[in-house]
Amino acid sequence: MVKGKGPQRHAALKRLQRLCEREVNRLRSEHTLATVKLYLSSYRSAQRAIDPEHPALRARKHRFSYLALTPEETRAINAAYRTQIHKDQSNLFPLDAKEFIATAKELLASERFISLGMGLMAVTGRRPAEIFFSASFAPLAQKLPFPAVIFSGQLKTRNAPGTSFEPYPIPTLVPPKTVLEAFGRLRAIRPIPTSNAPISLPRTP
Repeated sequence: MVKGKGPQRHAALKRLQRLCEREVNRLRSEHTLATVKLYLSSYRSAQRAIDPEHPALRARKHRFSYLALTPEETRAINAAYRTQIHKDQSNLFPLDAKEFIATAKELLASERFISLGMGLMAVTGRRPAEIFFSASFAPLAQKLPFPAVIFSGQLKTRNAPGTSFEPYPIPTLVPPKTVLEAFGRLRAIRPIPTSNAPISLPRTP
């Protein structure tokens, strides 16, 4: 009916509009606008996978708007986001780069599993789960103008091209040799767990 023509199509579109409006209103009553926006995005993605031309996916320039917040609600979300970003950036504290790197080097010289991991996080910028479980570092085949190593094992890639499976260079705050040596000692203390092994960090004194 929705893909038909004439009065039947118009009536079907009106029913679809009412269904969508009820669902959006239900979400509004149970969640914040930001969360509602995420739900509606998921709904549209699911519908797009089934039928990319479905009327529920129409842009606002058409007669009906389906599964979407109002322009006013969208502007309110964007304004709140900008306000939060400004607040976060206004609360930054100065960082002494030399002291930060010196502390990281001390951690990299440690024989403790957690200290080594913290040092590697500091000098590579990788996530804890990557350093302790999924990461792999290797030397570059060709030097770059800055210290760097080849990294693989990125998490939370969202299937972005070139990151899910392909290793790529990342800059480091200390010489690559220092990173690779410290990482080798980390893996010697605790290898990457197998898929069937329980994941737990060892206790350190």
